[in-house]
Amino acid sequence: MDEYIRIVLEQIRCKKIHASIAQELRQHIEDQTEANQALGMEKTEALSAAVKDMGNPVEAGISLDRIHKPRMAWSILLLMAVISLCSLLLHIVIFTAFASSANDMDPLYIQRNIAHITLGFGVMLIFYRLDYTFFAKYAMQTAVLFYLFLYLGVFCLGTMINGAVAFVIIGPFRLSLIHLSFFSVPLYGALLCRYRGGGWRGIGKAVLWMLPPVWICFHIPCLSHTLLVFFMMALLLTLAVCKKWFRVSTGKFLALFWGTAFLAPAAWIAAGVALHLFADYQTMRIRNFLSGGASQYNYVGNLLNDYLEHARVFGGSGMEIAGYLPEYNSSYIFTFLSSYYGLAASVLVCLLILFTTCKMLRISLKQQNHAGMMIGCGCSIVLLLSTAINIFENCGLLPLTRTFLPFFSYGGTGQLISYSLTGIVLSVYRYQHIIPPARRPESV
Repeated sequence: MDEYIRIVLEQIRCKKIHASIAQELRQHIEDQTEANQALGMEKTEALSAAVKDMGNPVEAGISLDRIHKPRMAWSILLLMAVISLCSLLLHIVIFTAFASSANDMDPLYIQRNIAHITLGFGVMLIFYRLDYTFFAKYAMQTAVLFYLFLYLGVFCLGTMINGAVAFVIIGPFRLSLIHLSFFSVPLYGALLCRYRGGGWRGIGKAVLWMLPPVWICFHIPCLSHTLLVFFMMALLLTLAVCKKWFRVSTGKFLALFWGTAFLAPAAWIAAGVALHLFADYQTMRIRNFLSGGASQYNYVGNLLNDYLEHARVFGGSGMEIAGYLPEYNSSYIFTFLSSYYGLAASVLVCLLILFTTCKMLRISLKQQNHAGMMIGCGCSIVLLLSTAINIFENCGLLPLTRTFLPFFSYGGTGQLISYSLTGIVLSVYRYQHIIPPARRPESV
């Protein structure tokens, strides 16, 4: 039996699956041996017959090698190459058009953008090569270390800009804490796997794991981002409940959890405004947010609406961008595209991102391994919702918040996060036929 298994494993190039296949083959042979013994065979004869029934070990190994091998989502990789090229060309256009008119334009703008995209693409390939199950096996330890880093960034090491802790500087790198906090979502997906089958108590523990990143984001402070991170994690928890992970009533969970999730923040905000618990500027922001973002106090919101109204389907509108619209190369790059090249160009870019992120979400939802599904969905949700919210805000359909367009908004951290999350999804796809479906994440 051992010799048969050894020959089979020699044909399988992926060493990672060897232990699982050896265990499965051994169990299969032992079961057949017991069946042969029940028919009256001696143990040695029964074992020999069982091994013979398994067939040619070389042919069996070659067949298993075809099934259990790393795979590459070439379609996503091609889409990422197209997105990266389009992003680079767009920022070259921005620099060429506005370098002379924008006084705050970085003279190394193009070089930095090339570095951001190149580094991001490289990090994506590194994550693709790494085994995503590491996050499932060490989910709790990784989450604690990551939350500790965010805590130190917000309360000890961060750089304050306009009343918020925007960046943490580590050597030559300036990292956005808001963008980094998005890693909390796939990490939360890995944590959820630990409480599968835990009933309402497991759900309670899962909800408690939401609190650290939400509390840290709230102290950046950025209320809109805090709510967004909470909403993304809540979607993962809801997906897990709908998949019957916790063996509780889905209807009761939806009513209890989402009822509390909507009513508690609304009551807290209403009480804060009514009882003057917030600073004046915070109260004004809340009222402006609830009014839809376009008011006499919202210069940027009104400006975005004006650009959108004058945008043409093809070609530029002729309206000035540089010096008027802040962050036209990052948060409002959709508006820049619409005004400078026409609505068709901006829609095409957004459809390209949405198609890619939806494809990643579809890959994640199809995973048989629970950790792969939840971690991949966490990454895909971050990219998909960030894209959708950015588009809606630029179109005046949502109040303005701190947002970015993945892969296109200028900034090293946003690019790095976008490519890293994509790399994790590629890793999930790569190992989908290597990590056994029945293997529990907590025992990975």
